Amino acid sequence: SVSEMPFEDESFDIVTGFETIYFWPDFINDLKEVNRVLKKDGLVFFCNEAVYREGKMDKYEDLIELLDMKIYSEDVLKSALEKAGFKDFKAFQILLRFKIMNKVRTIFANMSWLMISQIITSVCAFVWTILTARYLGVSDYGILGTATSFSVIVIVVADLGVTTYITRSISVDYNVEAEYLGNALSLKLILSVLYLAVVIFISYLLGWDNFTILITFLFAIESLIKSFYNLLFASFQAHEQMKYQAITNTLLNVLTLVFIVMICFTDFGLLGITFAYIAANLIGLIYCIAAL
Repeated sequence: SVSEMPFEDESFDIVTGFETIYFWPDFINDLKEVNRVLKKDGLVFFCNEAVYREGKMDKYEDLIELLDMKIYSEDVLKSALEKAGFKDFKAFQILLRFKIMNKVRTIFANMSWLMISQIITSVCAFVWTILTARYLGVSDYGILGTATSFSVIVIVVADLGVTTYITRSISVDYNVEAEYLGNALSLKLILSVLYLAVVIFISYLLGWDNFTILITFLFAIESLIKSFYNLLFASFQAHEQMKYQAITNTLLNVLTLVFIVMICFTDFGLLGITFAYIAANLIGLIYCIAAL
């Protein structure tokens, strides 16, 4: 028992207590017992998740009574430590609360940026989908749908989980960021060549006409560009800087809408729409690199 420990005086350099002082039978005398077995220059460390706060403990009364706990305020803890003979001690509750609040603010800011970006993206996509369908007509719009769907399905060949792995690795250790991103970019370049080869091979295998194959190939390039800035998003996500990811997405979708509107006033047709997607993605990638 902490009230009567079977150790000689000044036996330990460090004494710790994690989530236990709530259950000590005689708190001040038990602290004196801790002080007894601690060396003169020793350290004691107590960690408590529950701290008494005036007017905020009512909802915990049933649990406190059930577990027969005693919850102490910071002032009571300091007073008890002084009475037990401890002279040099510090409480870190305020620092922890500050860090938690900063974390909450970061999460809220990231969510806000992503939410605004998603709203803008949805509106832009809704408008350009209607404009594109009216501009292209049934036949070309069908080719557009086939090309975009096919390229998105096969794009898994150009990633193979690299982006997810990089995000996790960088978030654990920021020091490996440059090395990991460099290696990932090199790997993705190799996978990109394989991806384009697979797209062309399957397109011919399916017996598509040359124009459909060309549009599919161009949308495969567009998907590759997205794949590369999604890799760069790994850095933003690891550093919890979703602002730049949101701005990239917003810029991409607004530019896509603007370019498609411009194409709708020309005779460039499906080829023009395709290059509108590619141009918007290239600009988004350039911004993403600049923000990195």
